[in-house]
Amino acid sequence: MMILRCKGGAWVYMGKFQLIRFLVSRVYFLQQVFQARFFLLLPLVVVLVLAILPSLLFVFVFLFLLMSLLILFGFVSIALLLSYVVCAFVFPVYPFPLHGALLVD
Repeated sequence: MMILRCKGGAWVYMGKFQLIRFLVSRVYFLQQVFQARFFLLLPLVVVLVLAILPSLLFVFVFLFLLMSLLILFGFVSIALLLSYVVCAFVFPVYPFPLHGALLVD
């Protein structure tokens, strides 16, 4: 089995064992590049998470205050739907823990 590949601008034939060796070397090279990029990007990811986390907490606090105002003014069904959305993000394992509390209110 012969495979063509471009080497230095010219097409050359490779045998089966040369192809396997070539592919293994490419996989090893890509693995090294990925690991290097991952460790270079890790501080950036940490900084981004620390920068986004307070704004997410602010959004959730704002949504909980909005829900309490909606309940206060009698819009319980809208607050219930909003609580489903908020709780799906805050508590992804059990998404609707406030359902019974809002129905009692």
